[in-house]
Amino acid sequence: MRKVFADTFYWVALINLRDQWRAHVMEISLSLGGASLVTTDEVLVETLNYFAEKGEFLRLHAVEDVQAILLNQKRQGHFMPSRKSPRSH
Repeated sequence: MRKVFADTFYWVALINLRDQWRAHVMEISLSLGGASLVTTDEVLVETLNYFAEKGEFLRLHAVEDVQAILLNQKRQGHFMPSRKSPRSH
């Protein structure tokens, strides 16, 4: 199975319904076919940091989405934890 790295840009546009790049990211998502997404702790922290000052609604929505990403990636075995992360030991 092909793996595609999802960076902060991707997650921010996917989470924020009003992001200027959302339509483009949605097109990319649809074109991935059966590929699985791979990301890192650092990318998810950057994503949460981006939403930290965007208001309570977006902040909570981002937290829920990142939790879902972590659960999904853990189930599929495609999460790349940081070398400093306790999950990597």
